[in-house]
Amino acid sequence: EAAKAGYEVLLVEKTAALGGMTAQFFKRTPSHEPYAEPQENPVPGLIKAIEAEKKIKVSLSSTITRTSGAPGQFSVDISAESGATQTENIGAIIQASGFTPYDANKLPELGYGKSKDVVDHLGLEKLAVAAQGGAIKRPSDGKDVKSVVFVQCAGQRDPSGKHLPYCSGSCCNTSIKQAMYFKDANPDVDTVVLYTDLRTPGNGEDFYRSAQNKGVIFTKGVVSEVATSGGLEVKFKDLILNEDAVAKTDLVVLATGQVPNSGVNIDLKDEA
Repeated sequence: EAAKAGYEVLLVEKTAALGGMTAQFFKRTPSHEPYAEPQENPVPGLIKAIEAEKKIKVSLSSTITRTSGAPGQFSVDISAESGATQTENIGAIIQASGFTPYDANKLPELGYGKSKDVVDHLGLEKLAVAAQGGAIKRPSDGKDVKSVVFVQCAGQRDPSGKHLPYCSGSCCNTSIKQAMYFKDANPDVDTVVLYTDLRTPGNGEDFYRSAQNKGVIFTKGVVSEVATSGGLEVKFKDLILNEDAVAKTDLVVLATGQVPNSGVNIDLKDEA
């Protein structure tokens, strides 16, 4: 957009390829009305547009190692992995800090690391990319998934200070999108989203209603454990019926939160 407005742009990317986390997604949540279907991943098209734009210069495998000056007259050092450094004079800086998924290995009680059939959001995206719109396969044996349970707020909104104290704001929409992966490939897949509060910023309830219309089941409950011996069993407190319940399933998807890549290190206990 900056290049279209006539500005020279320097795009500094710390990895060897453009696209960041979004490049790993099969599809993305909708960004405009009618908010009914997951949208195609825009990253491949954006990369082609950047490569064709003469006003954009791309520095891959590079980081900003020094910034000085003031708005309108910044000076920055850009260092590559090779050790080479170049200095550029620029007028404005836009920082896209990005995120890293919360480490699901910290959630052994939810079965992560104990069963290949317990994955996080990014793990599910990899399965969806492999399926390319077809039936998503179970990691443990390569068989079709006949039932899947999404566990919301996995390792987040935690008042104890052990995990993330905040809501990441994107996990509910991501689970809704991924639940549609299953229903779009096979409407007969038993697809359940277990949540405490369903939060869908940016699209109201439209995306959620669309998933309901496809047959995705939303159940209000708090998960205490995912048992992995003899098949997956999701143990939870049903908050509507106020009783303990168990859901047997082929696959569990943990909606883990987002941890910022950059900025001041945060003591989660202090924040809690």
